[in-house]
Amino acid sequence: MEAQRGEVAPLITYFSGFLPDLGVRPEALATIEESHEAYLELLDANLFQHPYHLGGGRHWPILAR
Repeated sequence: MEAQRGEVAPLITYFSGFLPDLGVRPEALATIEESHEAYLELLDANLFQHPYHLGGGRHWPILAR
């Protein structure tokens, strides 16, 4: 994991310079992270109810041809 972080560190530094222009401020990071976690929970619940939303199920062989 540390090796991967080292490999992407230059990209993180480069792209983090864009965040202030997009309205992302340090005081907003917690809110953004909470919103993203809530989104992932909703997506997880949706995929639990509809497991073939992204493919598979009885229609999958027809679509795969």
